[in-house]
Amino acid sequence: MLFSTEEKNLLSQKADLVQRVNGYKQTEGFFSSIKDRTRIVENTMTSKRPWSQLLDETTAIVLPPVLSRITVDDQDKISITVNAGSIDMLLPIVNALIAQTKANRFVNPQLTSFQISKTGLVVATFSFVAVF
Repeated sequence: MLFSTEEKNLLSQKADLVQRVNGYKQTEGFFSSIKDRTRIVENTMTSKRPWSQLLDETTAIVLPPVLSRITVDDQDKISITVNAGSIDMLLPIVNALIAQTKANRFVNPQLTSFQISKTGLVVATFSFVAVF
């Protein structure tokens, strides 16, 4: 009888310990997953660019609605599309791009597209690489 009670207690403890170990396996899996994700986030943070600074500098050059589009490609080349009412409205934008280039904030600015409609509306696309 004593052995039977002792055996039941041990079996109960064993079942409890097995359940705990299984629970710890799941927790360990969560921790392992978090650790892997932390490494990914760390790598992302080290390669993160200060895009908000770039947006501030771009909007210092031209504001919406004249600025109609900003795109960034996989080599960090930025393109801005400008809808100006005339060529005269483009001159301050071009001068600002030149000033940003001379200040070493932008590299290799280019006029990549230029269109004039019959009504005189000018659409121009400029591209450059920002220096971070």
